[in-house]
Amino acid sequence: MEDVMGNSKRMLTTSTMLFAIFLLYLSVAIADTKGKISGKVVDKKTKEALVSVNVMIEGTTLGGATNLDGDYVILNVPPGTYRIRASIIGYRPITITDVRVFIDQTTNVQFELEDMTIITDEVVVVAEREIVRRDVSTSVSAFSSEDVRALPVTSVTAVTGLQAGVESGLVIRGGAASQSLFLLDGVTMRDPRNNQPISSVPLSSVNEISIERGGFNAEYGQLRSGIVNVVSREGKTSEYEASITLRARKPGPKYDGISPFDPNSMWLKPFLDPDVAWVGTRFGKWDEFTRRQYPQFDGWNEISRRLLADDDPTNDLSREAAKRLFEWQHRKRENLKDPDYDFDAGFGGIVPLVGEQLGNLRFFLSYRREREMLLIPLTRPDYLAEVFAARFTSHLSQDARLDITGTYGNSYNVAVNGTEQSNSTDYLRSPYAIAGNISQQPFTSASRVFLDSYYSLAKLQNYSFSTQFTYIVNSTSFLETRLEHIYRSYFTEPTRTRSAQKSFEIAPGLFADESPFGWSPQPDVGVDGMLLGGHTSTARDNTKISATTLKANYTVQLNAHNEIRTGLEFVYNDLNIDYGIVNLVFPESNSFVRWDANPVRGSFYLQDKLEYKGFIANLGARLDYSNANVTWPDVDSFDKTYFSSRYNLSVGIPMKEAEAKLVISPRMGISHPITENSKLFFNYGHFRQLPTYEQMLRLARGAAQELKLLGNPDLEMETTIAYELGYDHALFDEYLVQVAAFYRDISNQQENAVYRSADGSITYTKVTNDSYQDVRGFELTLRKNIGTWWAGFANYTYQVASGGRFNKGQIWEDPSEQRRYDRDTRVLYQYRPIPTPYARFNLMVYTPGDFGPELGGLSPLANWNLSILGDWRDGGYVTFNPRNIQSIAQNIQRVDWYNFNLRLSKQIVLGGAKLTLFMDMDNVLNTRRLSLASFYDYNDYLDYFSSLHLPESEAYDNIVGSDEAGVFRNDDVEFVPVVQIGSTTQLNQLTNPSSRAIYYIKPNKSAGIEGSYKYYDTASKSWKDVPADRLNKVLDDKAYIDMPNQTSFNFLSPRSIYFGLTFSFDF
Repeated sequence: MEDVMGNSKRMLTTSTMLFAIFLLYLSVAIADTKGKISGKVVDKKTKEALVSVNVMIEGTTLGGATNLDGDYVILNVPPGTYRIRASIIGYRPITITDVRVFIDQTTNVQFELEDMTIITDEVVVVAEREIVRRDVSTSVSAFSSEDVRALPVTSVTAVTGLQAGVESGLVIRGGAASQSLFLLDGVTMRDPRNNQPISSVPLSSVNEISIERGGFNAEYGQLRSGIVNVVSREGKTSEYEASITLRARKPGPKYDGISPFDPNSMWLKPFLDPDVAWVGTRFGKWDEFTRRQYPQFDGWNEISRRLLADDDPTNDLSREAAKRLFEWQHRKRENLKDPDYDFDAGFGGIVPLVGEQLGNLRFFLSYRREREMLLIPLTRPDYLAEVFAARFTSHLSQDARLDITGTYGNSYNVAVNGTEQSNSTDYLRSPYAIAGNISQQPFTSASRVFLDSYYSLAKLQNYSFSTQFTYIVNSTSFLETRLEHIYRSYFTEPTRTRSAQKSFEIAPGLFADESPFGWSPQPDVGVDGMLLGGHTSTARDNTKISATTLKANYTVQLNAHNEIRTGLEFVYNDLNIDYGIVNLVFPESNSFVRWDANPVRGSFYLQDKLEYKGFIANLGARLDYSNANVTWPDVDSFDKTYFSSRYNLSVGIPMKEAEAKLVISPRMGISHPITENSKLFFNYGHFRQLPTYEQMLRLARGAAQELKLLGNPDLEMETTIAYELGYDHALFDEYLVQVAAFYRDISNQQENAVYRSADGSITYTKVTNDSYQDVRGFELTLRKNIGTWWAGFANYTYQVASGGRFNKGQIWEDPSEQRRYDRDTRVLYQYRPIPTPYARFNLMVYTPGDFGPELGGLSPLANWNLSILGDWRDGGYVTFNPRNIQSIAQNIQRVDWYNFNLRLSKQIVLGGAKLTLFMDMDNVLNTRRLSLASFYDYNDYLDYFSSLHLPESEAYDNIVGSDEAGVFRNDDVEFVPVVQIGSTTQLNQLTNPSSRAIYYIKPNKSAGIEGSYKYYDTASKSWKDVPADRLNKVLDDKAYIDMPNQTSFNFLSPRSIYFGLTFSFDF
């Protein structure tokens, strides 16, 4: 490979980098996972401020004292629930319990102390829950560990996906997961290769989850969409605690239909059904409409004739032997014996023997393992992942604290073939992803289902390590430093090699190899033409990447109204990219991306949190620096000596240094409490993020040394300018109504452009900054967080996105070709805005712990919890445009999507232990949704959509009606084909009409002729009108719909039931 990265370290040698990190680590420091408690202490009778009152958090060393105005502040408080005690000589102490502290928020606690002569006992009161959080100037949701345990979810991302503005896969307000920031105890859990979050966290370790969807403070960088901030649990000093959760699903299929391995499935029936297997589908007993539901097959008679007639005596087979060989080569079956399961365990406390001597050194260890059986067995039968997390905490002194955290995880995946990948290695996991990969692949469909080697095996490994030192300078300021390192490796390879030895006697005298199991790099096909080798398992990936980050922050509460925070960040990346395609049959399709680079980033921010009774503002700015730290080819876009197969590594290429980038991003958030129960908030900010290094620095050549992929290290930072206006209102001290409107103006997004030379010797894809987008919408949330018998929430999101590209998607050297492309390309610059509303609700009904009678020391009616989760989403639009009208896209409405899940649990208290038994049910109503990911080929796709009765359009010639994409015919309804005919004359000219079908004579509006339905009466051999009752039944039952042929995957994710238990105890 050419040495375009050879000087990547000239600007920052390893020794210089380490020295810089050392100096920076000694000088400054950061915090982003703590909260703050503040308030005022007054004399209850006179209302005068009390000076020098000690306000302490019980069980900790955190506290403060009131100033001359009676104000106090306690900084750097971990999220959680606390007891706060205020005391001074001459006054009776007061302890306020159940004080909740949230991530990066201020909790206000007021004290009124009474003279010792008035009352004799210490006062203990329960804190009032602040439903409207006055200091929050953005849309944020927080969940404690207790909140999470009550929901029918098993991961942090599932909790995140319940919020308004958030869609599955960490898509926040239209921004992809790569645009969000996932923090675990302040550590950035992000893949340095592609910006994807590393979000697997044991739920047993979770203390609190915070999800921010609006504007973000200046301390947060390299994000444009949202923040998921997870704070893990600390071990206790007073006791040990442990918990174990196990959840499992009964083994069973993840589709609602015939098994693809059933003899009557689409893949097998033409080859095994006696009505057609011997003579073929064209000459057997199937009618034309049945034939359309299956692949065409010539029959075993014809297969045997061809094999006997060719010049190779080694492949001679009788028709019976050929059929038996087919059965052998399709003998793969699905695994319906192994369950899906989740295992999650945590254990924490003080380190034995030496913990007290080491500053109350305590730990919390957690482990999670999950297995998810795939839709069908592929190269492996399941997705398997595990993660181990550890946290150690020590108070080195009253003013100094040390936190050390680490994670280690593996996941075992299935990687798609290299030629089918979008950019780098892609993986298959969900039923929809697997079915979609098989859909419309007629030449390899059977191989994807019946081989265990069509795809590649993939393993991802990652670990992170972080050390954080906190020093409390005084009661109003503190320093924090954090050094973190994250590493990830990829390993993608074929499954084991297949033996070519024909050692299996599958019939008397008939021997075969072990196909379809094992991988063969050589071209090979089965007796029916199924691909068995050569084009399979082509993905390879041996990438290893890491990022080392130093964050630093200083926080000071200048006075009761101003909290100043400032900090630095430095990131050093070590990227060793090595992935591509290996195909021995067609080496011209091979390409590999191999490069090493050490890009660097840095940032500085300053922000002020102004807090007044009627006004809270967060004002700040962030300065970001980035340098790809590489040299790059400086050649013309159609330079044949560099881009074509004429490239020669030994010939020098002009090079240039990558440009350093420096940008500033202003941030502002304002919260204005209007009444005691309501507030108005607004935020605005510029949020910038580097495109993925994988795309910026990619450079791939094919087998003939022609360039295929070209990055651009000088890409501008992707930019989102975001605005949000919101209103929160508390009702009846129990309910919270939240309304927020947002607008996101997005520019410089990563895009691709294809360059084509006039002589055809150059075709490569270059990454650009050409994409733009705007997203706007509003969110409405109703929440009830507290209650004796029930709680819950409901939210609704209405969102509209539009976008396009600033420049052309293809650049032609030939001007005439460029003009043709510009003329024929649909929606060259912008796609139309399409609304995508969705809504969710959660209802939790529970019984109190003291409810009902006791029987044998147990309360059978107490501590029951039923949590129901509902989800609805507008179906959106799909494109059906068989006439290829350039201006038409996204023209057919899709059926809306909805779903219900639930969790039913019962907690049993056993002394110091708690046992919770629970049942989770996904898709409670067993709702069937047509996947639209089950088409055998393009003709199958056309047959389905052409059979629908759609709104009138110039894009197609369907019968007019109100059908939507996704409407379906039930399995118990016989298919009644409705064939369109242009006129009565054409109807009478049919030579072999089907008695099964209904024929629809299209209307002639100019002649005033309406459409009519006819059928052929075989008894009278004449055409007759379809009786009204029969026609109505056909229309009502949707009997006219020609369902997709891969019926196994028409309906995915049927009802699933999981049973589980959680056992926790303290000692």
